[in-house]
Amino acid sequence: MAMSVLYSSSSMSALGELNKNSNALAKDLKKVSTGMRVNGAGDDAAGYSISEKMRVQLRGLEQDVRNVQNGQKLLRTAEGAVASTVDILRTMKEKALNAANDTNTDDDRAIIQKEIDRLVDQVDENAYITYNGKYILNIPGYTVPMADESDDSVEAAIVRALHSEWFQSCLDLLGESFDMSFDESGTTVNTINVEFGNDGGNALAYVSHTYNTATGETTGLLLHINMDYYGQLNTKDVNGSTATAGAGYLDRTLAHELTHALMAANITHFDSLPLYVMEGMAELVHGIDDQRTGSILNYAQKSKAADTANVLANSGNYKSGEEPYAIGYTLLHYMAKNGAASTGKSQLQVIKDFMKELDDSTVGGMTAYDAAINTATGGLFADSSALTSAYITDVTNNGGNGTAADAVRFLKDYCGIVMYNADTGSATGSDMGGSVTKTAESIVPEEGPTSKWTLPTSVSTTFVGGLTAIWPSEYVDLLGGITSKEEGSPGVMYLQVGTKANQTTMISFGDMRAKALGLRDAAGNTISVNPRENAEKAIDIFDAALDKALEEQTNIGALQVRLSYTADNLTTANENTQGAESVIRDADMAKEMASYTRSNVLQQAAQSMLAQANQNLSAVLALLQ
Repeated sequence: MAMSVLYSSSSMSALGELNKNSNALAKDLKKVSTGMRVNGAGDDAAGYSISEKMRVQLRGLEQDVRNVQNGQKLLRTAEGAVASTVDILRTMKEKALNAANDTNTDDDRAIIQKEIDRLVDQVDENAYITYNGKYILNIPGYTVPMADESDDSVEAAIVRALHSEWFQSCLDLLGESFDMSFDESGTTVNTINVEFGNDGGNALAYVSHTYNTATGETTGLLLHINMDYYGQLNTKDVNGSTATAGAGYLDRTLAHELTHALMAANITHFDSLPLYVMEGMAELVHGIDDQRTGSILNYAQKSKAADTANVLANSGNYKSGEEPYAIGYTLLHYMAKNGAASTGKSQLQVIKDFMKELDDSTVGGMTAYDAAINTATGGLFADSSALTSAYITDVTNNGGNGTAADAVRFLKDYCGIVMYNADTGSATGSDMGGSVTKTAESIVPEEGPTSKWTLPTSVSTTFVGGLTAIWPSEYVDLLGGITSKEEGSPGVMYLQVGTKANQTTMISFGDMRAKALGLRDAAGNTISVNPRENAEKAIDIFDAALDKALEEQTNIGALQVRLSYTADNLTTANENTQGAESVIRDADMAKEMASYTRSNVLQQAAQSMLAQANQNLSAVLALLQ
């Protein structure tokens, strides 16, 4: 090996290793001191880019959580104002009830009026509540509903009635009659589409349903109203009378059709039931001894026993006539009266037990029908054959003998149907042992007047009892703004709850000012409780205002629940994203310390070897001596 002083390969080699070890030691020192594995793009280019995106996501999620918390505080502010309004409305109703009592004089009512005036002022004060300078319950230019109330078409009147009174009143009647609803666990469908049509002299209205033949379950419901009958509807009549002969009140027709809808949605293989059961039960809900008097009396005659037996055996062949309606109605009355006498239950309870068995059955069809008869009557009639046989025998042996009076006696004594009185013979009326006479006008109760009814404010309305009505699409288009709660609309706010554009939660409030609640008229005059007649009217107005205020409380409460879930989801997303970012960026301190110690030892070793290599050059000096 040559000896030189200008170049020393061993020194250069040791210097190179020293530099490498120094760089490694510097990197290890930075990782240990910062606690991060990736301090810059040079450490892990892909990991650095991914983790930086995650850090942006984390900052966004943290801001979203703050946004939700601010939204929750806004909702609590609104809730407090609405709760105060509810308390005031309770007080005002109490005052109205007091004013309606004739133990008070008009002077007394004048004193009560002063208190009501001040309370109404406070309702407006509540509505002017603000959050961060924003009005949230006082909404200038915004009224509910937002639909075009100037539409005076008959279709608009029917939608107003369905939305404001008829659907809910009919659902209440069905619940009272059967103890059934659309929000039961076994209900297969709880939405119903509404449509209008012109069908000539066919049905007044009908409910059709889509049907899964394999499972026997209903999957869709449609309510069709025949405008050839109801095109001349009296829009001022709360019951929906019409000038068209043979139509009757539309509210009763609706009760009939919703019975079909309720049974179809809850009873397995509903289509397999005899037609006289489907139609007879629908007629029993509102009673028909005032509408189908002739048919009921006709088939209560001995001479019609064979025809009645034929209808009961083949009711599906009589879809165009009154037979399955009148005979089914009479047969169910017969079952209820005799079942009650046998079991000691009320006639209404017999009907409820009958429907419960149909409702609960997983088999459905005729099997369920037979079991329902047996259960409801306590075994008096073992099945449908026993029931129809006993009925035909009683008609044959005891039915009318050619005169209406004979038929009337038979219907009363054997079926519990009382003809020619005010009660319609409904399941809940006095003819079946109820405490209240249900007349043609009162069987479907309305509070009215129709001037108080309003159009819906969305494409659908959900009623107590679980049913959601979906309004006709072509009619919604005509309403001009029925779905106008969009971005920028008064009364609507958006909470940014996501890290991307349009990841928002919409919150909206109703107008809670006195005028919007009906406590002031268009001219700004406060509702009056003087004289007594005004106090009576005020009670209804306060009830309606309470309903709206309580609905607003429910809306606010639902929004609060939703935001609490949103906050939980954001927190979970934040935690998991932070964990993923930590996996990429954070250093394993034990591993990094081991690496640092190794790099430190190697650096010291390289320094020592460089010194040794430099020392080796001194051998050249020996040659120069």
